[in-house]
Amino acid sequence: MKSIALALMIFVLGIVPASAGGAMMRRQQMQQQKVQQQRLMLQKVRERQMQQAVQKAQQIATQRVIAQQKAAIQKAAIQKAAIEREVAAAQIMAAKQTVAAQQEALKQAAIAQYMANQQITQAQQKAIQQSLLERALKQKVADNALQTSYQAGVHVGQQIAYEQQRYAEAEEIVTLDQLVSALDESGHSWTLMMDMEAKQAVVEHYIQQYQDQGIVIRKPPGFYAQMIDGMAAESPQMLDNPFDRILQILAIIEYDFDNGRDKDVMARQILGEQSYLSNRQRLGLP
Repeated sequence: MKSIALALMIFVLGIVPASAGGAMMRRQQMQQQKVQQQRLMLQKVRERQMQQAVQKAQQIATQRVIAQQKAAIQKAAIQKAAIEREVAAAQIMAAKQTVAAQQEALKQAAIAQYMANQQITQAQQKAIQQSLLERALKQKVADNALQTSYQAGVHVGQQIAYEQQRYAEAEEIVTLDQLVSALDESGHSWTLMMDMEAKQAVVEHYIQQYQDQGIVIRKPPGFYAQMIDGMAAESPQMLDNPFDRILQILAIIEYDFDNGRDKDVMARQILGEQSYLSNRQRLGLP
């Protein structure tokens, strides 16, 4: 019995230390697991922080790239705008130079045309002035001079011979169309016509031509036929002009050339200042 009790005591005593050691091991294991879990959690936190840092760095890098691209785009846009402004300025300058060259060419052409017209106008003015002067002098002489019968007889004989010669030359002119065609070149064929009705028909033809152009000449053809006869006798050089120009000049002098322009300006251009004033007095204009 004693041996059994002793064995039982030994068994019990052996079990107690064994149980205490197991509890301690379990506590150690739990602590190790806890430490390990803390390490794992800390590692995850570090990894997460690392990932966040990497992501932030990537975001910063991306933002820098975007900022650089924007800056490059803005710079390119500024350079493009500058180039476009330079091109536009060059185009404007070229256009201005072209316009200036064209204006200069037109100016030179206008000056050349003006000089040519001035030469023509001066010649016409001289012829008209001479004609007006000769007409005034002849009228004055006719009003004051007395013709003797002998002088009258000689004059009549000369006039008859002159008229016979003109009749002979007039035989060459057959139709009004042929006469007009010749008068379009110069007015010299006018002196070959003897019949006043034919002369009036010619003047009427040219008045109608001007009317077709929108230009009105109101005085009758007979008035201008007689006026042209007088001018042709006093200033034959006037007949060097085409007949339409002769009629135009006389109509302007008579303030009867209605083309919309100022009649005083046209008359002054034809006659010159002194003869222009004399002509206004002749017409009874203020």
